[in-house]
Amino acid sequence: MDVIEDESTFLIVMDYIQGNPLSRALEEYGAQPQEHVIEWAKQLCDVLGYLHTRTPAIIYRDMKPANVMLKPDGNVTLIDFGTAREFKKKPRRYHLSGNCGVCCTGAVRRNGTDGCKDGHLLSGRYAVSSGDRDESL
Repeated sequence: MDVIEDESTFLIVMDYIQGNPLSRALEEYGAQPQEHVIEWAKQLCDVLGYLHTRTPAIIYRDMKPANVMLKPDGNVTLIDFGTAREFKKKPRRYHLSGNCGVCCTGAVRRNGTDGCKDGHLLSGRYAVSSGDRDESL
């Protein structure tokens, strides 16, 4: 990523990632094969592990199929770091971010995640209905 800035212009230039978001694969083909989901999860864990070992650690806060690009070679790339933040040991307040249409119930209830992202990739369905997610907020 590059930033170009002068008195009248502010531009952010990002890399082009060839492929399609996992959300498109879910829409077009439904549930994904378990072996693919496991491989994608490993790749995403590697990315998150890398981000968490930076100083300060970077917390990615918008994990959803639309932000994971499936490349032609079958690998995945995490995109959209707009809500990512540096880790702070003592946050002043709890801040829920992301898209409530894909929020895990544990995140909404503030008691951690419950694995619904992986379940969505495997089943093509969310663990709770849209109405339940909205009511949890």
